Amino acid sequence: MGTDLSEPVLFDNVSIEDRHYLPVDGLNYVESYFAASGKGQILYYTESKYRICKSCGFSERTYKTDNQNWAQHIIPYRNIKCPSTAFEELRFGTSKITDILYVRINRTKIGIFQHLNDRKFWYTLLQLILETIPNILNIERNDIDGLIWTNENLQYEMILFDDVPNGAGHMKIVQQNLKAIFEEAQKRIVQDCCDRACPKCLLTFCNQHYDDFLDKNLVIEFFHNYL
Repeated sequence: MGTDLSEPVLFDNVSIEDRHYLPVDGLNYVESYFAASGKGQILYYTESKYRICKSCGFSERTYKTDNQNWAQHIIPYRNIKCPSTAFEELRFGTSKITDILYVRINRTKIGIFQHLNDRKFWYTLLQLILETIPNILNIERNDIDGLIWTNENLQYEMILFDDVPNGAGHMKIVQQNLKAIFEEAQKRIVQDCCDRACPKCLLTFCNQHYDDFLDKNLVIEFFHNYL
């Protein structure tokens, strides 16, 4: 079932009034808020649904084109037919309590930038930041991850988090070094090596499934105008 898990999803326990974003020194249009372990959770759930017998607990993955007669099934571990026909459809999931770092761009300070509502811009920036962090900080790439979140105002933010239960303190270090991370990310992305994304500037094993969403030109334009 592991390959069926969704991308990470933020379960936010902190109201927008209680999230006090701090401007990044030297990048005052970038703001961050650190939420220590317990203030938020990262959720994963199965993309597929599973039908579960309410009587015996039999379960099986469902498919859109599946026409199987679900009324007939064997009771697990007993090898006899179950008389029940009562099923419910569920998705399985798991959660992780960990340190979380919210990173947003202050739209009032930055003015008009046409790509702020473009998911490709945010996915590219997120993957760029995640791949840059291990280059300048003593943090393993496998120990951190991130996602794109739509906040209460329907605006995109980057969510970075420690990819270990209860956190490892990485996000606090990242918050303290965001200016250096952004500056190093700019050096990485401006290489004249491809038209959109390649292993030399952006593409890695960790983000190859995002290939269709990566376009370094959007981020280069942002860095050129604001960094």
